[in-house]
Parts: sequence; C-alpha cells; structure tokens
Amino acid sequence: MYVSSPFLVLGLSPEIFDVHIKNREYKGLSNGEVLSGRLQVVHRHHLHTGLAEGARRHGPNIVIDARVSKIDYSPGPEVTVTTEKGATYTFDLLIGSDGLKSVVRKALFPDVKPRAPTTNAAYRALIPYETVYNEVPEAKELFGNNIDVWMLEKGYVITYPISAGKDFNLVLSHHRSKPVEDIEDVDIDELRKFYNDIDPRVQKVIKLIPDSKGWPLMVTGPLESWSSPTKNVVLMGDAAHSIVNHMVQGAATSMEDGTFLGRVIGEVVEGVLSLQEAVAIYEKTRMPRALVKQQSSFTLGAVYMFEDGPRQRTRDDSSTGSVETTEGQDAVERLTQGGNRRVEGPDPNAQSWNLWDAPESMQSVFGYDAEGDAEGDADHAVLVYLQDHREKGWDRWTGMSRGLEEKWTGWYLPREEVGRIRNSRGSKF
Repeated sequence: MYVSSPFLVLGLSPEIFDVHIKNREYKGLSNGEVLSGRLQVVHRHHLHTGLAEGARRHGPNIVIDARVSKIDYSPGPEVTVTTEKGATYTFDLLIGSDGLKSVVRKALFPDVKPRAPTTNAAYRALIPYETVYNEVPEAKELFGNNIDVWMLEKGYVITYPISAGKDFNLVLSHHRSKPVEDIEDVDIDELRKFYNDIDPRVQKVIKLIPDSKGWPLMVTGPLESWSSPTKNVVLMGDAAHSIVNHMVQGAATSMEDGTFLGRVIGEVVEGVLSLQEAVAIYEKTRMPRALVKQQSSFTLGAVYMFEDGPRQRTRDDSSTGSVETTEGQDAVERLTQGGNRRVEGPDPNAQSWNLWDAPESMQSVFGYDAEGDAEGDADHAVLVYLQDHREKGWDRWTGMSRGLEEKWTGWYLPREEVGRIRNSRGSKF
C-alpha cells in the first residue's frame, strides 16, 4: 500500500513521498494511488557550507578550532568564554547552538541530560546511485526521485536522494534489546537480519551497506528555561530541545529558532527592546512550538513501528482514504507550491494517521515559512509584550499602550512627545 504526502522541507528538487506498508497476511504490497507533491532535500554538509558562506558575507569574525571549556555568565551583564587553548572572548549575549552534548547547556543546567526514551536507534548509510543500479538493476523500478518509507513491526527504512540525485541515502530505524545512548559500532550482519521480511529489492540494497553505526535517538527537555537568570546566555536547537528523527525536524527547528531569535534581537539593535526582553519573548514563543514538534515526531515514530496486530491493521486500513485526491488534498499540495496559505473546507486527510500528510502538520511543520511566518510571529510577540509590559501600560479611554506608541513613533519623535497619542482626549492628540 502506498500513502503519498506532498510537503516542503528544504533544498533542491521536487520529489514524491511514499509510505510502503508491509501487510502481515499477504507478505507484500498492494497498490493504491500515489499523489505527487514537492519535497526538497539537501545534504547536511552542503547546508552547513551554505550557512557559513552566508554568514561570512555579512562580515562576522568566525573563529574555528576553538572548543569551549569554560563559561562565566554571572553576575553579568557580559559573558566570558574560555577555550581549551586558553583564549578568552567576551560577549553581550552567548547563544548555545552546540548540539546534543551542549557545553553551554551543561554550564546553565548541569543536571539536565538528554535521554533515550525507548530502545529505538537509527542506522545511516550513503550509497552512490550508480552502485545501487549496477548491483541491483530491479531497484530502478522502485527507487528514483522519491522519498520512501518502508514499515514493518518495530522498525522501518526511509530512503531518499541527496547531492543532486547522485547519492542514495538510507536511514534504518528499529528497536534494540536496550537503549542506545551514544554512537556505537554494529554487527552489519545482525543489522541486515532485522530486515529479512522487507521487500526483497530493499533487502538487496541493504546488503550493499558495508558498515554502519547505531545512532541514539535522544530527547532533551522540556526545560523550564532556555536561558541564564540574567538572559545573557540562551540555548537553541538540539542543545535546548533535541527531537527524535521521525519527522525530520531537528535541524529545521534549530533554523526556526535562529530566525526567530535573530528577529527579536533586531529589535534590541533598534532600541525597542532590551536584550533581556528579547530573550524572554523568544523563550515564551519558541518553547511551546518545539515541544509540540517533539511530541509529533515521537508519535509518528511509534505509529510507523506498530507491532503486528489490531493497531497495525487499523492503521493500514485507514490508509486507503488518505491517498484519495480530494479538493482538500489539492489545497494541501498548493500550500507547498507557494499558493494558498491555509487549507480550507472539509478534508478527509485531516484524520490521516500519517503526520507527514495531515493538513495541520502540513501547515505548521512542513509548510512553515521560517523567514515569513516566524518573522510575523516574532513581530506579533514583540507587540504583545510591549503593550502588556511597558511602563504605565494601557490608557483605558483611548485603548492605547505606551509601549506600542513608543515602538511606532519613538524612533523619530522627540522623547517628550511620545505618550501624547496614548493620552488623547477630544481634539487633542
């Protein structure tokens, strides 16, 4: 059975997303309709290179080979960082985007440790398409410009092209006898054995994997705070909220964090907010969103790996309706093609078990515009903060807050003139 979902991640070329469900009774696949959508992917190394080059063009001093060994952020307001080589640097704000084993998080919250909530682990492999097609000719019938998920009891395989279609990427995911809490070597024969019941063509490709490692699927948080008491150190990305990989949202969520944080810090540069206020707004807005993503990804992973039985059969039976082309589904596709911004009207896919395909996750996860929607969210969050927290607050007669008047007029009016609009009475404003 095929379940197809159109969505947008990031990258280079249009793709199709298919889910292949192993039917316990027939030990094979039954064909359903496949819907075409847009998926864009990019190799992580290429993404890092592009981000680094983009940063260089804006002129910052990028220091490499500078592993941090000590962070002093109190009593503030400045933060001092010492590297293992003994160099020291001082900042107004330190952003800890240093991953799962974050040094910055350890300095802020030494008792917080990422955890493996289940025995699920991931195994990665990269094979040139030329090798795949030469060694397994029948793979041409199956693998192309697609992203595919092959599900089985307590495991699944996801495959997709990267590097402009030159390389075939596989991620094998299944449960082990015990949690995997660090990267570890694996017995390649044991790894292949787990997938003996999968489609024979996929098995042949798995046999081309020369070696692999077990990667832990760790969750961090939810934390009560992402920042230091004086808000001069703040976390983002995996350092703050590592996410299991089933919705492919780890790096994406980190980039959302960066976009939002950059937007509110821009208000600090403009003199609208203090640094402490900007960090507080970032936490209040981004923390709930990251938590929702953590939960959606964890849920989908569990659904992918249902044990054979009633839950699995119900999932499989409900998949037929999710591939039917409907007016609502067309609206979902247009979301990822720069068309309408929302799905409107009744849509059977709203009840799809596949969170890659459900309209609400299409809009809030895969269709999320980090430079548009996130910036709009940041603007709104700043306005709400200003109207609620600035000195003297609301004027009940005009319904105006001093904070918003100050933002919108304070950059050009003399200071003594700011506040008069808020206090308007009659013809005087």
